[in-house]
Amino acid sequence: MRNFDTIVCGLGAMGSAAVYQLAKRRNKVLGLERFSLPHANGSSHGESRIIRQAIGEGEDYVPLVLRSYQLWREIETETGLAISIKTPVTRAAPGAFLPYKLTASCMDHPGIVYQISAVLSCVGINIESMETKTYAAPISGTPIFQLEAEIAVPARTNINQLRARFAEIQREENIDIDLAAAKS
Repeated sequence: MRNFDTIVCGLGAMGSAAVYQLAKRRNKVLGLERFSLPHANGSSHGESRIIRQAIGEGEDYVPLVLRSYQLWREIETETGLAISIKTPVTRAAPGAFLPYKLTASCMDHPGIVYQISAVLSCVGINIESMETKTYAAPISGTPIFQLEAEIAVPARTNINQLRARFAEIQREENIDIDLAAAKS
């Protein structure tokens, strides 16, 4: 009978990483996977991924992302394989965009960022920075969602039409949205 220090069930992204790190530390580790590898039954299949360093999931997440970059470089050095490729963001000439500030707030519910970013994406507006938070409303304690974003609006964009589209979302979803030219 073989003995193991650790047995990891599931060899997706997290399980494989755990097996790899434990084995590097000289643990006797066994990885078990239900399906034949590779397979498309988990959340890690596909051709590409986007990794964000600036995220709204909390400040504790950023060090994990930075550490993952370091670990990927180590694996690339050990194997000679490229597993992470940084693609630089290409930006148009500064004069082609106008800076605006977008704020939105409402009772918290799923899909708020998705709806707003979908409108921005349709007209080619770049989100330069975005910060979100939730807080309890005074008196009632209802969870309130708030978004603040700095956006780059193409100079050719009809701002009145954009405001009209946001007005529709405000009526349909009961979201307060304000779009104002950023002060330079």
